[in-house]
Amino acid sequence: MGTQPVVLLAYCRLTPRAMSPQSVALGVEYKIVNCTAILNRFMTYYQHQVQFLHKNLYPRDYLLTQVIRSKKFIDKNYSNNISLDDIAGEAFISKFHFIRLYKTYYGITPHQHLKRVRIAAAKKLLSTGIPIATTCYEVGFESIPSFARLFKTITGTTPLAWQIKPR
Repeated sequence: MGTQPVVLLAYCRLTPRAMSPQSVALGVEYKIVNCTAILNRFMTYYQHQVQFLHKNLYPRDYLLTQVIRSKKFIDKNYSNNISLDDIAGEAFISKFHFIRLYKTYYGITPHQHLKRVRIAAAKKLLSTGIPIATTCYEVGFESIPSFARLFKTITGTTPLAWQIKPR
């Protein structure tokens, strides 16, 4: 198929012979119509090729859009009591399939991302001097011990140490 464009262009080149002005005009018009038809077939072929490549290279493009939407949902609603069902429902995908897709695209599960977002928000709040208990509930945790344990696991320090550490 690589030589076809050259052949088409050579065929479409207009070379009127020594004819009467009317026959030259008719011949040119005929050749233009012929070239247009060939170019339309040529362009249709390549349009199909581009669609075929897109379909093969990005077979589940719509799923990526849905997973991105769910990530934005987590980033926006992290302080609420959201469950995996809520997040997967935002993507309109079953929760088991959603977890696999999310991990494929982001490398972590949605729950891990939710925990990281909550801890990042907690770091900001603790840096401003807000009490640990208030911070815990502000970012969506339901118990202070679980918040403190996760905070230490992720950051390597306790919430109190983070709060009094000079910046």
